[in-house]
Amino acid sequence: MSIRSISAIKSLIISLIFFILFTFSALAADISIVPSNTSVSPNTQFTVSINISAVSNLFGAAFDMIFNPAILQFISAQKGTFLEQDGVATNLLTVVSPPGDLIVGYSRLAINGVATGVSGSGVLMTLTFNALSAGASNLTFQNNSLCDASNPSGCNVILTNWNPGSVTVSGFVDIIPPSIPANLTATAVSSSQINLSWTASTDNVGVVGYRIYRCQGTGCIPAVQIATSTVISYFNTGLTASTTYVYQITAYDAAGNDSIKSNLVSATTPPNLISPKFFINQLIKTTTRVNVRKTPSLIGINLGFQNSAAKGVVIGGPVQSGGYIWWQINYDLSPDGWSVENWLIEDIFQAPPPPPVPPIVFPTSTKFFLNERVKTTANLNVRSAGSLSALRLGIQYTNTQGTVIASPVQADGYTWWKINYDLSPDGWSVENWLEKVVP
Repeated sequence: MSIRSISAIKSLIISLIFFILFTFSALAADISIVPSNTSVSPNTQFTVSINISAVSNLFGAAFDMIFNPAILQFISAQKGTFLEQDGVATNLLTVVSPPGDLIVGYSRLAINGVATGVSGSGVLMTLTFNALSAGASNLTFQNNSLCDASNPSGCNVILTNWNPGSVTVSGFVDIIPPSIPANLTATAVSSSQINLSWTASTDNVGVVGYRIYRCQGTGCIPAVQIATSTVISYFNTGLTASTTYVYQITAYDAAGNDSIKSNLVSATTPPNLISPKFFINQLIKTTTRVNVRKTPSLIGINLGFQNSAAKGVVIGGPVQSGGYIWWQINYDLSPDGWSVENWLIEDIFQAPPPPPVPPIVFPTSTKFFLNERVKTTANLNVRSAGSLSALRLGIQYTNTQGTVIASPVQADGYTWWKINYDLSPDGWSVENWLEKVVP
């Protein structure tokens, strides 16, 4: 065989190999990480999608995802929509072993022993990681396979292109905790409240807040966090009377660094004293100038004051705080709020005196005169006094006669005459419906 013939055969083989490789690559499914290159800051969680495309009759997937455990921490995996697109139940299992090797198994469940597959493209699953520290980590696949539905007890591998990804973590990593909170104090201000205060901590970046720890009983060590505070005080309410509580606090920053716990402090709530001095809706008044506060406490916001003899109504209380018993008062004049009972007394209600009777003003009417005979021109009311508000004594019918016995009174826009009617009742009637009796 000539050298030219051998060269022609080699060219034909190489062309055939490229054709086969291209054909199989075009027919293969594709697995990709989206986004393929992720950039995050330290102490940040992020999620990537495992997307699949151009797959036929997919029943399940299994793979190892390799990452740098010094840079990344696996948090969780979430099912995508692709394997569940026709409502078939699925099973997703994940385990990290050893560190940096995430083992994933994800498949559809056979129905009555019959496996079914799905085809097309979509989101296979999502993976969530936490960026631990600055650096870079590849996300690469190992021991990977896609299985079709033709053999539920085994795996008929689907030819697949597995495309890796990468993560870059950059930025400042704060690992310095705040300083220890100092001078923690606890003060029982009532039978149900203890107030805490302390000196602020410092931090290289900034203190975000403080964690409050508490236990109950003399000599206990606080281990349970009950609250957080963004200021250097905390009011612990809802406590039990005659009980000892022990407290410690820590400071924390935005990176989650906690300080060492503060000094231990304790306080005992006093007995729950019930004041019988007042009751709700009782009328009270002040015996001297008294402060009015927003809350029942000496450190509550001072809303103002009420002068001596100020009156109001009890609407809340009693509350024991700071050695005093407080009542919530709705004062006649603002401000309303909490005042100490020491300077409050019951207001003995006294009905106000009746308004003075206005003097009778004689109008200029000269329609009648005393002892003149008159009669009604319509059915007419008779009242005990010359006023629309006076007691109605009865009615006199049309053409009832009587004698004028008192000078006229003007009230409510009318002129009234007192008439001694021939038939009872006698009294005051409006002159508009009276006329003289012509002999």
